[in-house]
Amino acid sequence: MDTIVAPITPLVTSAVIMLRISGEKAFDCADNLILPGGKHLERGNIKYRHVYTGSFIDSDGSVLDEVVFYFFKSPSSYTGDDVLEISFHGNPQIVRKALSVIYEKGIRAAEPGEFTKRAFLNGKLDLTQAESVASLIESKTDKGIYYSFRQLKGSLSKKVIDIKNSLVDISSVIEAYVDFPEDDLSDHDVDFVTQKISDVLDDISKLIESYKKYRYQREGLKIVIVGKPNVGKSSLLNSLLEEERAIVSEIPGTTRDFIEEVISIKGIPVRLMDTAGLRGDGDAIESRGIEKARDKIQDADIVLVVFDLSNEIDAEDRKILGMTENKNRIVLGNKDDLAGDVSGSAKSLVELSVSAKYKTNFKLLEDMIYNRVCSDDSDLYSGEVITTERHVVLLKNLYDILISVKDKIISEHLDLISIDMGMALDIVSEFTGEKYTEEILDNIFEKFCLGK
Repeated sequence: MDTIVAPITPLVTSAVIMLRISGEKAFDCADNLILPGGKHLERGNIKYRHVYTGSFIDSDGSVLDEVVFYFFKSPSSYTGDDVLEISFHGNPQIVRKALSVIYEKGIRAAEPGEFTKRAFLNGKLDLTQAESVASLIESKTDKGIYYSFRQLKGSLSKKVIDIKNSLVDISSVIEAYVDFPEDDLSDHDVDFVTQKISDVLDDISKLIESYKKYRYQREGLKIVIVGKPNVGKSSLLNSLLEEERAIVSEIPGTTRDFIEEVISIKGIPVRLMDTAGLRGDGDAIESRGIEKARDKIQDADIVLVVFDLSNEIDAEDRKILGMTENKNRIVLGNKDDLAGDVSGSAKSLVELSVSAKYKTNFKLLEDMIYNRVCSDDSDLYSGEVITTERHVVLLKNLYDILISVKDKIISEHLDLISIDMGMALDIVSEFTGEKYTEEILDNIFEKFCLGK
């Protein structure tokens, strides 16, 4: 493999910028490192994992910068290759000149994620651990970091190995009968295979469900505020933001498009969107805003449906309820301060009464939002967590195959079951990276940042 180099800290003006060089030519760069007193560092005298100070010299022998550097001998490095890491003063121009010197040695610039890809190819990480590196960097909450770090340490890999071992046990029983077709599956073996499949299906279901909760910790929530014109959606947005971001007016239809802002609710980042008022008529511009609102509803994690408690629930309100009935929604009654006695129709529909003007019950609203997605993380802390969409797709495919196997056990189509079990084991191998294609690797690692 080529020797590669890239900054592993941002290439911007800062205190320090660090370069990582990985591959068989990495130690060639020792020729450009001078120890205090002007001595060259002889490659035969390199101490690995030892911190050196000295100077980095240009191709003509002039000193480019004073640096700190250290060497890692293969396989005891992040990538599994020979690795040299050099810390420069944080001037990007200095580092660009150093990179030019390094390129002259036949060392090329690393692609995004290529250091971690090397670690996978050299057996330092399996594919689930490699993917957790990106998840760890991108997580936006403390819990998201915790889940990603657990996966990096191999907790998910162990769970997948347990699933694989169960599938091997099932396959062993099936193959034994395929080799002796004159024998029927015994009741004992039917019970064994059925129970094993049920246990694996239960594990897969828990893993898929964990992704839904983890995604909020990594990416944050998308919450859309919907309702008729003039029910107080913009006032609710402003009060949650604690600033006047949306224009508030008694004139219906003031919000023609959607307004999006980011807030934090109990440590979870939330993309909060205020939409155009939903109603049956309006001008062309307003109609376009309503169309966009419908799209945002479909993409939302939570929909806040807002009613005006100072008025009766009407047909348009009920139409909005119908539009959002299959969504994770919270039905809010706004203008609690103007409502007096809430009507019977509103009482049966509204989950929480608030006043956007006086921020009444906003703490309860935040608790309700949080509980809808993160009510209990104890199962996640004690179990394993899926962190990528790729994992979910593979697990859903595996689930469908095992459901098919469970159905076929009854009719004892053993040849078909044998084929299905082979497909199931292939999916598990793709999950951990025991089987992979360049297309799979490219799709995973191209999403990484440069330097990882």
